Amino acid sequence: MLDFGEQYQSMTDDELLNVARDSQDLTPEARKSLNGELSRRRISSGELSKYDTQSNDTKDKKFNLETAYSLWPTLRWIRETVRDWKQYRHETGEWPRRSIVFYFLHLAVEFVALLLIVWYSVQHGWSKGTFIVIVILLVTADAFLSNWLQNKIRLSEIMRYRHPRGL
Repeated sequence: MLDFGEQYQSMTDDELLNVARDSQDLTPEARKSLNGELSRRRISSGELSKYDTQSNDTKDKKFNLETAYSLWPTLRWIRETVRDWKQYRHETGEWPRRSIVFYFLHLAVEFVALLLIVWYSVQHGWSKGTFIVIVILLVTADAFLSNWLQNKIRLSEIMRYRHPRGL
């Protein structure tokens, strides 16, 4: 059995105040030990409420996932893709290897293609307008083709799972 008193004694004041802030989630024994340690350190409820207010102020300044999504919408797509892979693994017991390989291979090809386009445009003196038009055309074609191919791969993985060989 855990000795809450020893555990709380080994904590810093900030760590202890963090625990105290969420004390409603503690067991009665843990809460009793926490209150004893707070009393021993002479930390009053006023200091606890002051700490709680400061913590809420810093929470607002911490990383917010929705803010990240608004700055980089691709992050939401990446997270959803990884969630789909995990769901597939949960349902089938194996990772969707083809889909994962395609994803990373496609990412590498896109990066190399971008480098080649930039290099080629510099070598041939393309204007910014020409470069932008060509990149938009290539990105649009890539988006349609890669989406189509990714869907085909996902469907083949689902079909392979639903109709295993030999049955």
